Amino acid sequence: MKKIFVLISITSLFFACIKEDPITISNFSIFNQSTNKITVISYSNKNVMYDSMLIKPNENFVISENLEEGLRFQLGEMNRAIILFNDTVFYTVYRDSLSKLPSGNILKLEDWSGGKIDEYHYEYEFSFTEADYLEALKHQ
Repeated sequence: MKKIFVLISITSLFFACIKEDPITISNFSIFNQSTNKITVISYSNKNVMYDSMLIKPNENFVISENLEEGLRFQLGEMNRAIILFNDTVFYTVYRDSLSKLPSGNILKLEDWSGGKIDEYHYEYEFSFTEADYLEALKHQ
């Protein structure tokens, strides 16, 4: 009987020490600091439209991820994105290329500002400006 009590005590202690993996929270904010309506259309590695987001002038779009497995960049699965200004002027960015837009390449995490807040919280920001629109105009 003593052996069973000791075994149960050890088993209970073992399971009490096991912690669940905490959830990582990642927020990606995309700001439109221009006077233009911006639509970002992203395409997957298989060249299939993955997602699209509309950001009105002087507004922002937030992508929030709550993940058990850690930090994951949602747009990281994309190989290209079309940045569409006012439904008429567009600029295409590719994952593996430098962007000529002053704000950088939205598909590259290193072009975002921010980063790790604490062990389980990340905050990133990307901003489009009027200069991005003017640069896109040059490439039409």
